[in-house]
Amino acid sequence: MQTLIDAGITDDFTLGYADVAGFRLGTCRAVRWINPNTRQLTSLNLHPLTMMDSSLSDKRYMNLNSHEAYEYSIRLINMVESWSGELVLLWHNTSVEDTPRSYHKKLYLDLISYLKDK
Repeated sequence: MQTLIDAGITDDFTLGYADVAGFRLGTCRAVRWINPNTRQLTSLNLHPLTMMDSSLSDKRYMNLNSHEAYEYSIRLINMVESWSGELVLLWHNTSVEDTPRSYHKKLYLDLISYLKDK
């Protein structure tokens, strides 16, 4: 994190873990990073990742089918909205390719449609 600050980066959107989608900082709002070595509040804003495509579907993680992933995602979206938070999505370019094994392209389009209609 200090390297990001030293490089002049003010915002990081990568804070998340693959095992489960949700609020990895316990919040859906940006927080400033506290350097654990100096115990100082820094200028780096951390924007917690709400959901990542592979977290939803990967057998090592949540292993959700397309319907379960959609429902889970909608619940997260609505919770973020209820707290006036930020919704941070991570979809890998390879996950939106048209393949019979992956529902990610359809899920992404469905979520964008849902958000557009809100």
